[in-house]
Amino acid sequence: MSMASYGYQPHLVPFIVVAHSTTEAESFVLVEIGKSFVSIRDTLGCDTHFGRERGSTLIDFTDMPRAIMALSNATTDVQHLPNMLRDQIDLVFQLMEDFPDAGSDETGIQMRKRLQILRCRIKNLETELNRMSSSAQSMTQMVYATLQQRDNDLNRRYAADMRVITAITLVFLPGTFVATLFSASFWNFDPRSSGPLVSKWVWLYFFMTAALTLIVLGVWRGYTGLKQSIKSAKDAWRTGLVFKWLGREKNRSDEEAGHEGPKDK
Repeated sequence: MSMASYGYQPHLVPFIVVAHSTTEAESFVLVEIGKSFVSIRDTLGCDTHFGRERGSTLIDFTDMPRAIMALSNATTDVQHLPNMLRDQIDLVFQLMEDFPDAGSDETGIQMRKRLQILRCRIKNLETELNRMSSSAQSMTQMVYATLQQRDNDLNRRYAADMRVITAITLVFLPGTFVATLFSASFWNFDPRSSGPLVSKWVWLYFFMTAALTLIVLGVWRGYTGLKQSIKSAKDAWRTGLVFKWLGREKNRSDEEAGHEGPKDK
């Protein structure tokens, strides 16, 4: 076919455009996005092998959620490409049907075969996008589950430390209390003293201790009850406003129905 005959094929330029667009889409998805996908997958150990090799380092999850989110955004941004490329192929086929003389030669037959191959490539591209998108969701769940497991391990470790601290406190607290009590001036254990061992004001210590304990517990209990009362009052006030508004709406509806009734009659 001569070069001049290509001018009578209106589907030639769209065919070149869709072929180039398909190649560019494959390059971006399979190379650019695919490279990030493989890197994240290998870092997490989510490759085709079920176990990580011995001697592998621990995974740093500090930046992993952001990387997976970037991968998800990238796959979402190009989800429209397969449908767009299919529309372009349909346009080329439509032009070939509208101008049957232009696509009836050997070149037209080869172009139809090439378009079928492009359809298969676009289907594979769509499958790869769906696979990476599903894998990104699975990896996101894995990262958050692993982070939650690490938090649980840290909480258990901190809980064990708190139990140790509590046990040590319980061991030393009675001794500290007894030492503080007997170091007060209410007691007189001096063997050279002929006075009483216990001061007559020792009751003041127990009275003040009991009084302060009751005051602290009372303030705490009163503050808690006050917060609950304020919350209940706010809820009741909001509920009252809602019922009042509903009542006004009902009265307005009844009045409108009453005014419309005589007119209907």
